[in-house]
Amino acid sequence: AATAAATKAAATKAAATAAATEASGGGEAAATEAAAATEAAEDRSRYGGTFHHQKGAQNTTLDPSVTVTDDAWSALTYNHLLHYSLNEETAWGDAAESWEQIDAVTLRITLRDGIRFNPEAAGGREQTSEDVKFSYSRFPDSLNEMGSEVNQVQWGWMGVDRGAAFDTPDDKTLVINQAMPFASNLACLGSSAMAIVAQESVEAGGGHLKDTPNAGGGPYMFSGI
Repeated sequence: AATAAATKAAATKAAATAAATEASGGGEAAATEAAAATEAAEDRSRYGGTFHHQKGAQNTTLDPSVTVTDDAWSALTYNHLLHYSLNEETAWGDAAESWEQIDAVTLRITLRDGIRFNPEAAGGREQTSEDVKFSYSRFPDSLNEMGSEVNQVQWGWMGVDRGAAFDTPDDKTLVINQAMPFASNLACLGSSAMAIVAQESVEAGGGHLKDTPNAGGGPYMFSGI
């Protein structure tokens, strides 16, 4: 399907380019219109399809707040506030549109509009700051009740068991009142463990996601395990 889409997109773009060339002799307005048609002929062959992933061992659980045995699936089936490159020391937004370190222990994040869970997670509803608050507040319980393998350095600075707190003044604003100053907070938010999960899925799973494959809003959904 992807190959067919690519072929069709290439043909469409070629036709639009030909039209632009032909129109170049018909005046500036015609050339501009043809150029716009060329730009609109976007190659969408990269959308859709199936990603096959082979693992060397079974996951200890499918809950991203617990397992670290395979971060590829959690990175693909969940979305996160942001991504972070350790090599370039650069962060870029995923669900987060912007972020600001107000002071040493206050991080304010603005969420992007239109980010939704997948249909199996929460019926495709839009994500809110309450979802992020819920997701990040789970780590102490995941450690105490399910033996989380996630390094505590990644979430201790915002651990609600250590004095941190989350404020959600509106659906698109999250304020993390950190338990302590932590210079690597943005890098840690880029961890695959910092997945945004649907509360409905956690509740349906009895308080965990160990057997729930599709509970996020990432670009892929599990079709088989």
